Amino acid sequence: MLGALDILSARAEAFDQEAREALVLMANNLAGAIENVILLSQMQESLTRLEKYQEEDVVRSWRMALARRNERLDYVYDRLTIQPGLPEDLSQLVESHPPAQVETLEHAGAYWLMAPLRVQQRHLGTLTFESPHPWTEDQRRLAETVVDQLGLALENARLLEDTRLSAQRERARGEIVGRVRGSVQIDAVLRSAVEELGKALQVERARIQLLPPSGRVSEKSGG
Repeated sequence: MLGALDILSARAEAFDQEAREALVLMANNLAGAIENVILLSQMQESLTRLEKYQEEDVVRSWRMALARRNERLDYVYDRLTIQPGLPEDLSQLVESHPPAQVETLEHAGAYWLMAPLRVQQRHLGTLTFESPHPWTEDQRRLAETVVDQLGLALENARLLEDTRLSAQRERARGEIVGRVRGSVQIDAVLRSAVEELGKALQVERARIQLLPPSGRVSEKSGG
């Protein structure tokens, strides 16, 4: 029950059977409309939470993707070659003028066009062009189209990379479990487990130990 609909009249005979049925129908319709508004509000709140979670997940995923490389990713094309790393002057320009949208500016005797790279509305980097001539509106619109598509391409590449890494981890886990299960003696199981896990984790030393039961079936330690 959401509430009550009250209608008062000074005349006792004001509400005949037809009027009462109409009021019941009106109350039911009003209750349905209120319920729809509540459901719509709940759906909007859920959608907002989902979008926030997706944005946070994208940020975490990109931080992990860049951390795997232990470096910033930047490249420069000078009509001849593509080289990693930004020149000092260009790096300072990008850091001092982070664009919120496609922007043009004149700096150090050249004309610059700078566009933000975004994924899920999150700023990921900057695309910068240098020209001896002022930028036209057509070039600006082309840059806007390119950066939108580039953001999608980067996110797709990141998702594919994550999928491949996940598949590699699952494959490695399956190989370790398969080798361990292939052993039919306790000693062989322990030897296989400590060797395969040590290799997979790339550690200096791995140890596994079984102790006589004392309230616990077994105890294993690695270090």
